[in-house]
Amino acid sequence: VFALFQWTFDLTVLAALLGGAAVTTARVSAERDVAQTERDRAEATTAFVTSLFDAADPFASPTERPDTLRARDLLFRGADRARATLAAQPAALADVLTTIGEAFEGLSLYAEADSVLAGAVDAAREAGAPDVLARALMARGQARYLGEAPASSIPLLREALAVTEASDPDAEILARLHLGAALRRTGALGEAAAVLAAADVA
Repeated sequence: VFALFQWTFDLTVLAALLGGAAVTTARVSAERDVAQTERDRAEATTAFVTSLFDAADPFASPTERPDTLRARDLLFRGADRARATLAAQPAALADVLTTIGEAFEGLSLYAEADSVLAGAVDAAREAGAPDVLARALMARGQARYLGEAPASSIPLLREALAVTEASDPDAEILARLHLGAALRRTGALGEAAAVLAAADVA
């Protein structure tokens, strides 16, 4: 009887160990897949952004000098190329369009930034990647509150905050900073203070 009990116990323990190993293996495999996806996205984004500036290389094209290209035209050209070449990679497309939109913001071309970032948000939604969506939403929100439509930035930034609250505490702080700035620009100082207080930056 003892031998039978011991044998049953050993089988139970073995099954538990094998089950735990299977769960661990599945988790490691899933994490590896996520990491590979992120690497692929980063590589695609880096390759595209690098190619974007090929036209600024005097050796890249004998017919087009870099001094004939204005930054605005180069960025719009890059956005068009991104839509054409990265359509099958929505996360990478969203990253590239967000980077281009942020570049427009750096030039104080907020309307141009908003138009490009609208596509970034759409691509990020298609990709289903919270970090990509949050970045695109914050960039578009910033373009609007720095431009001529601060009130319209608030729904975008509220969504960005909701996304980051559920997925990324560090990004949540940045989302609160953006939302607080937008609320201040619209005169909602009390709500802005509350939003910023939650990020310990009021």
